Amino acid sequence: AMADSRNGNPGAEDELQANIDQAYRALWGPMVNDGVRLLSEGDIEGAEAKLQTAVDIRPEGKEGRLGLGAVHQAKKEYDLAIEEYQKALEIDPAYKQALLRLGQTYQLKAEEAAEAGNAMQAEQIAGRAAEVYTSYLADNPDDLEIKIQLAGLHATLGDMASAEPIIREIMASD
Repeated sequence: AMADSRNGNPGAEDELQANIDQAYRALWGPMVNDGVRLLSEGDIEGAEAKLQTAVDIRPEGKEGRLGLGAVHQAKKEYDLAIEEYQKALEIDPAYKQALLRLGQTYQLKAEEAAEAGNAMQAEQIAGRAAEVYTSYLADNPDDLEIKIQLAGLHATLGDMASAEPIIREIMASD
């Protein structure tokens, strides 16, 4: 094995590790699916355990990051959810589901700040949601789902001057 490792040929230990790594990757997809299913059934703790293990096994798996973000969002741990969605977007900058979830989480965090009487903070956080949507629309100008999210965000903030043109554009595209 020592000679093989020096010659660049995999030895038995390297082959065993490769097989273990492959087995973990084979378990990863079903683990993510189980975590998402548990979350949809309301078992947040079970979902978190599955999805955290999936992320530990394969940190570069955007779907695991998305699921773990959804767990944190369900627990109203908005900063942790935002962090996971941003990691998913680092892996795949065009990952629309992570982008939607990121914007929605900023919106929820802004609503929470507004309810707590922190209007200025709420406006800043909502501005981050608008930036997320606007940035995506710069590359995907025909995406109606994101336009609807952006219009809804503006309307929720009482900024009808920004919401109305988007709503009209959406209605014209039908």
